[in-house]
Parts: sequence; structure tokens; C-alpha cells
Amino acid sequence: MAHGAITITITTDRLVLELCPGADSLFWPAYVSIRADASWQRQVWHQTYPREDPREVCEKNLRLVERRGYGLWAISKGCSEAGRGKMTRQAAEWIGWIGYRNLDDMAPRPCKEHPPPNTLEVYIGLAREHWGHGYGTEALRGLVDDAFGKNRIGTRLTACILQDNPASERCFASAGFVKTTEDLRYEDEGAYWVLHREGWKRE
Repeated sequence: MAHGAITITITTDRLVLELCPGADSLFWPAYVSIRADASWQRQVWHQTYPREDPREVCEKNLRLVERRGYGLWAISKGCSEAGRGKMTRQAAEWIGWIGYRNLDDMAPRPCKEHPPPNTLEVYIGLAREHWGHGYGTEALRGLVDDAFGKNRIGTRLTACILQDNPASERCFASAGFVKTTEDLRYEDEGAYWVLHREGWKRE
């Protein structure tokens, strides 16, 4: 899929998910600011990282979309910056991001068993002030329905949920993900959750 000609937009009851906005979008400074907060980093990742450059992050994600046809969706409340979707208003209120990445692109850590080729990991991040409102669950369900319903991906999705994050566990469980005993071990800690296409159909 050639990114740039068409931007894939997913709409839910309250949200719009926009695939990798362009470099001039205000989403990227918002993305960097959310991830740069040290307390957010410690709670979400259990460690801290230096501040990123918005343009570099955008270019990295655009390259991934051009190569894979999927990547990061920017989450806004009510509209996309380009005015697409069921709901519109003056400017998008960016509240976070969601997406999936191919584990073949990651350098795996030593593990008992490697995930099958083309296994996709779902990831999600929200600004702290938007936690506890059900936005993560709503965005996740929208992404999963688009992924399986429009045959954008293969037979399953996976996720790594770090320890001491019951909110994320509830979010993924509500979308049909179940904890797996597979030792994917592409993260240092956490549990691994999987959603198969058949499990999605039963939801």
C-alpha cells in the first residue's frame, strides 16, 4: 500500500484512528511530549528514555507503513486533522496512539520458542489524563475489527503486557485477547496475550 495517496482512517463511537499522519501534523509533537514524561515512562515501561525528535519518529513510522502497509494510528477525540471520519470539529485533540508491528522486524531476545513468521504485536499508548475513560478499549476494538474484518492481517495478533498493569490486561481481555503460555520473550518482562481470528469471530 502506498502511503500518502490514501490515509486509512478508522472511526469508533468517540474516536478517530488515523494511520501515520504526515510530518506537518501536530500529532507528532504531542506523541513525543506524552512519551517524554518521566512518570509516564516509569509506569508504562518501568524505565526512562531520552526525549525523541518528532520528525525522526514520523519518518521512521512512514517508512514502516510504506514497507508493511500498517504501523501506528494516531488517536484523536471526534475528528481527524484532515476532517475525515464521522465526527469533525476545528482541530483534532490527540490523546494517544495504537498500532501493530511485525515481530520479524524486532531483534528477539533468547527465548524457548520464537513466534511464527509475520506475528503482529499490538501496542497502545494514551496520555495520562485520558486514562480510565475506556478510550484504550474502544481504540483496540476498532483496530482489531478493521484488521480481521478487512483481512488486513493474517490469523492472529499478540501483545506484551508488562507487570503491574491490570488496566491493560482488562483492555486486551475485553477485545478477546487471552493470556498465552508461549515464551515469546521479545521483552524483558511481562505476560503475552494472543487473539486468533477465530477468537475474534466469537466476540
